[in-house]
Amino acid sequence: AQRVAIVTIDTYRVAAVEQLRAFADLLNVPMEVAFTPQDLRRVLQRHAHRDRVYVDTTGRSPLDRDALQQGGAALPGQDIARLLCLAAATRRRDADVAIDAYDKFGLHGVCLTKWDETTMPGEALSAVVERGLRLSHVTHGQEVPADIRRADAGQLAREAFGLGATTSTAAAEVRP
Repeated sequence: AQRVAIVTIDTYRVAAVEQLRAFADLLNVPMEVAFTPQDLRRVLQRHAHRDRVYVDTTGRSPLDRDALQQGGAALPGQDIARLLCLAAATRRRDADVAIDAYDKFGLHGVCLTKWDETTMPGEALSAVVERGLRLSHVTHGQEVPADIRRADAGQLAREAFGLGATTSTAAAEVRP
């Protein structure tokens, strides 16, 4: 098992910290709040011995340039893999806008969320694949962590085109 910690810099959204703390408690992993970029650096240093440290940022509109700049500035250096969580039902134009906005900070991949809540996941999936971004995971349900699965190209294609039942198991990451 990997040694994991969770850090949030999302002090903007009401109850965001409490929600993430409940999630961390469920997973039995440490969780901390960083209010400033300096706090974040200290927290990351404190957890440097861990295999993974997940940093939750404030989910803001890709059209809110000031908020995006603030969020991007809070994340230190290149040694952080930046994943965009994008709802599977997102329309193509909106997916493109979100990817463009967040890619300015160096996206390493995308996690498509709420795959189970749409009958037309193709537009968001297409935006990710056509840009050559790595699709790391897909969420499919409300049970965490059981409903977070690695992206599997064959399974996603079958589900996107209605060629098979959905499943909660998968193997390979999707790479164009």
